[in-house]
Parts: sequence; C-alpha cells; structure tokens
Amino acid sequence: MPSHAFSDLFGEVDSKFAAVTSNAAAGMSAYVMPIGWAMLGISLLVYSALILEGKINNPMLDWMSRGVGMMFVLMASGIYYGPWISSALTGLPTALSAAVGNSSSPTQLLDTLAGNLEAMVAGIATGAVDAFVAWNIGGGVLLFFAVIDVTLVGCVLLVACAFNLMYAKIGLGIVLVVGPFFVLCLFWPQSKNYFYSWLSTVLYFIFLAVISTLFVVFFIGIAQTFMTQMESMIKGLTASGGTSSYAAAVADAIKAWANNTPVPASSAPHTSASQLFNIVALVVEINFVFMTMILVAIDMKSMVASLTGGSGGSAGSGAGRILQHFRH
Repeated sequence: MPSHAFSDLFGEVDSKFAAVTSNAAAGMSAYVMPIGWAMLGISLLVYSALILEGKINNPMLDWMSRGVGMMFVLMASGIYYGPWISSALTGLPTALSAAVGNSSSPTQLLDTLAGNLEAMVAGIATGAVDAFVAWNIGGGVLLFFAVIDVTLVGCVLLVACAFNLMYAKIGLGIVLVVGPFFVLCLFWPQSKNYFYSWLSTVLYFIFLAVISTLFVVFFIGIAQTFMTQMESMIKGLTASGGTSSYAAAVADAIKAWANNTPVPASSAPHTSASQLFNIVALVVEINFVFMTMILVAIDMKSMVASLTGGSGGSAGSGAGRILQHFRH
C-alpha cells in the first residue's frame, strides 16, 4: 500500500508556515507601518529641535535616509517578503528534487522509501510465516530476526532523513519570519553584525534542506537495488511465488498451530538452507548500507555548519540539559 504519511505531515507544516508568514505580513502592514510612520515624524521633530538648539550637526540627509530606508524595508516586507522571498526559499528543496530526481518533492521521496521498506518487510514476514506453517522452525526464526533487524534499521534511517528535512524546514521558516527586523540592523554600523549572523543562519538551513534532499534522492537508487534483490529472494522461497496476503498467511499459521495439525505437503513452501542464508546475508549487507547512511544523516548538520562558518542550530541540546539536570 503506498504511503502518504510524510507528504501529509510536511504538507501540514507548509500550510501552517504559509499562514504564519501571511499573518506576519498582514500584521506588518496593519500595525508596524503606522507606528513606524509616527516614530519617523517624532524623530524629525526631535531632530529639528536639536538643530535649533545647536546640540547636533549631523546632515539632514543622513537622518532622513535612515528613516525612509527603514520604512521602505517594512513596507516591502509587508507586501513582497512573503510571496517573493519566503516562498521561494522554502520551495527550494522541492525544486531541487524535481531537477535531480523523479519526484516532485522530497516528501514523496520519503514516502517512496517508506513504501519500499514496508514491501520488503512484508515480503520477509511472509516468508517467515510460510516457513513456520511448513514447520521449518530454523528458517522461520532466521526470517523472524531478519524482519526485526530490517525494520529497526530502516525506521531509524527513515526518521533520520525526515528529521533533517523537518529540522531544516522549521528552522528556515522561523528564521525567515523574523528576517525583516534583522535587515533593519544594516542601518547602524554597530548592529550590522546581527544581520550577518542572521544571514549565516539562513544559509545554514538552506544548505541543510538542499543537502538533505540530495541525500534522500541519491539513497533511493541505492536502497532500491537491495530491496529488489530481497523481494526476488523472498519470492523464491515458495513454489507458488508467495502468498497473496500477509494477513492470510498469518491467519493460516495461527490456525495450524492452534489445531496442532501439520500443513499438507502439497501446500508447503519449498525452502532450502542456501536460500535462507542468502536472505540473511543480504540483510547483513542492507545493515551495512543503512547504518552508513544513518551515520551520514546524523552528522549532516555538522557538515553543513562547516559550510557556513559554524553557524546553525544544535539538535538535542535541550534533551542533554534535561539528562544533566536529573543526573545531578
């Protein structure tokens, strides 16, 4: 059955961030702009009073250019920031995956990976049930542990890939929402470093989203090869090519065990030790590939941080502080 869990999850996140961006733009136009114009008028009155008293000698153009420039930034962020900048940056991973892969979004790639994993686990489980039905206890035990092993490493890899994409998406959305206020820091020499720090953080989350998408795209082809080999070996376990339904195979096994009646020889699957050990060997190879990809996915944030001079977020620091608190 095709999986749509990640598409639904990331779709909800995208819709929520789109609503937050539009609300922020509306609030910028409705509340911040009037306050900004009022503050600009008050600052001009104060400037005029200070000029008349001879307390300052700054050129009028400097004072006016900063005020008008700030109002222009606020006006542009309220009208154009959401559709022009925020939407373009948040949609960058989708455009990239469409350019280098066969899917229109990285979430569909995750759904493809989840569907392939489900099919592979179901195939191994079907072989395990058939082996137990045929009273092939050794083969059934081997396939049972193969199911557990592939399920664990596959789920960990799937969660690691999804976490990187979600972390990048949420981080980029939050950073972009507060972006106009950091752009205002460019008008004072003392606060320019805050803008450059914000820009480095934006680049960090953009690179993380792009590299995480590329990681998912490239891994699909690698994993698909091993999953295809696994499915062909599972089908070779039975003379009929496998049962039509995993649920039906489980029901038949439970019925046979409950009634304590052997399965007729004509319906028993034809298994061999070489086939079973070939499957176990392929599961070991899948572990090598999956664990390598898991380690790369976990360390991907550090690699991306090196591209932006150490900028970026830290994942798991809150949980680490909680553990340290309870330890002491």
